[in-house]
Amino acid sequence: NPWLTKGVRKYGRHQAHSRFGRFRVNKANQANTEETTVTDKSFQGGSRTVTRPRPSRYYPADDTRKKLYSRKNTNAPKIRDSLVPGTVLILLAGKFKGKRVVLLRRLSSGLLVISGPFVVNGVPLKRVNPAYVIATSTSVDLSGFNLDDRVRDDFFKRPSESEEGGVSDERKELQKTVDSSLLKIIDQVD
Repeated sequence: NPWLTKGVRKYGRHQAHSRFGRFRVNKANQANTEETTVTDKSFQGGSRTVTRPRPSRYYPADDTRKKLYSRKNTNAPKIRDSLVPGTVLILLAGKFKGKRVVLLRRLSSGLLVISGPFVVNGVPLKRVNPAYVIATSTSVDLSGFNLDDRVRDDFFKRPSESEEGGVSDERKELQKTVDSSLLKIIDQVD
């Protein structure tokens, strides 16, 4: 039963019940493992049907927990068509709110890899949710630019407690190479 809008389903309770039969009991699963016998017994001039063994009268005293229907979607979000590598973006939230940055790559998780460059406006190489950016009409030609293949989702994972904090030397070197090549490309744009 799909959602039309928040809190409103396409089909009502009755229609959904008759369509999908979620609460219909499967008789094969309900059948007892023991053989049940149904016999007609006569008594005082009449008769009645008796099942053996008798069905259990037990029912749990406490209500059993029922899993709730989840609307969470685990798939990566669809990225807007305007968010193409090389586009200049404006960040809408976070520490660097209001800064203009260059989009370098779209990740498989649905996040975007961006950079300021760091030398220009202090925005380092980082991941950003596409919901918190606005694409501008300005773009940079990244055809000659080659971002390191290490820059994937696992590259941005926080270091474990055993490792010392701060930015690693590897990350600093990568930032310098990205900045130098990005600045050459940005200088060509009028």
